[in-house]
Amino acid sequence: MKRWIPATLASLILACTSGEPGAEAITGPLDVGVAGPPQSVPTASYFRVRPDTRRCIYPLCGGFWIATVNKARTLCPEGGRKSECYVAEIDWAVVPSGGSVGDLISTGHEPVLRGSLTLRDYPGFGNLGVLPALEAWRSATVLEAPQRVLRVRERGTCKGPTMLDLCAQVLNSVREFALSTLDLSQVGATELQLIAADAAVRDGRLLAAGAVEVNGRQGSTLVASQFYLPYPF
Repeated sequence: MKRWIPATLASLILACTSGEPGAEAITGPLDVGVAGPPQSVPTASYFRVRPDTRRCIYPLCGGFWIATVNKARTLCPEGGRKSECYVAEIDWAVVPSGGSVGDLISTGHEPVLRGSLTLRDYPGFGNLGVLPALEAWRSATVLEAPQRVLRVRERGTCKGPTMLDLCAQVLNSVREFALSTLDLSQVGATELQLIAADAAVRDGRLLAAGAVEVNGRQGSTLVASQFYLPYPF
């Protein structure tokens, strides 16, 4: 059964009374793999996004720089592995009414998008990268999050039997971990954001960056340094 510490204490902790000894901790450097080319890998990937501020003619400039979350390098849609790839356009149909692309990108809060890279013909400029977005998130605060990012959900969708309440899958990976506790108290989020984070966990849509601490029989805790809410929340 879940135990709650009220959001008014500036923390959100989801816990259960039974533990799973020997849970694997998520530590170490980021994976060095790359996202597969969208032509051959239909599964969507998660990307960090930042605007391109170079001053030259669009669409060669003025688009976005994207990087695959939890990977050191990204396979760009036109070929080649880089730390970031340029895309001329992001299909923002994912942002529902009430949301703003400018709000998502330009507030200092880090956006994360899920989608599949592809190429689009721009007459006079050739084929350039495009990212049709399927889902969007925005960080709760402006704090940088160098740790791995995971998608957290309730255990009903966890692979295999578990007595723990939560599952966390490393983004752009098949690795999955059972958690007894999710601690968001170090993020510095507002009470409204913490309430929204609880709802996102129940919907299977909360992203959290942090380290997993193994607590013996009490199970494992994901101590988050940042979390990302579905946009708009």
